[in-house]
Amino acid sequence: MKKKIGFRYAYKDQSGSAIIYAIFAFLLVSLIATLVISVFTNNLLQSKQQEHSIEAYYLAYSGVQMAFTALNAEDQTRLDKVVDDGAILIDDDISFGNGTIAVTVKNSTNTDYTGWVMITATGTLAEYNVSRTRTMYFDPENQNDMVWKEN
Repeated sequence: MKKKIGFRYAYKDQSGSAIIYAIFAFLLVSLIATLVISVFTNNLLQSKQQEHSIEAYYLAYSGVQMAFTALNAEDQTRLDKVVDDGAILIDDDISFGNGTIAVTVKNSTNTDYTGWVMITATGTLAEYNVSRTRTMYFDPENQNDMVWKEN
């Protein structure tokens, strides 16, 4: 009578195989957990970067709005200096919230907006090395006629 020789019969004694399966399962779970943590960390960093970029965008937007309001305050003498005299108004950096805003007001050099006033503001979050710039052109004769640009 022949003995059956096969995988099942050759390795009949399987003591200790459970520990190998347990180690394999542990390594597999560890690999999956590492991948999930890596993806989660990457997504968190991206969302924080986007949050800082949006904050810098709104700092720049606020800077343009503050300059526009200041130009139209009182008797519009600041606006007249820009329009009539071609003056360039530059404020020092304005600290606001978590960042700073640099604002420049001058006559437009863009051929599409000749005779208009250009307000440019750059919002910067120095701690995160993020900055965004917004520019608004407006017609001093009809201040409701304005165009926004993002640089």
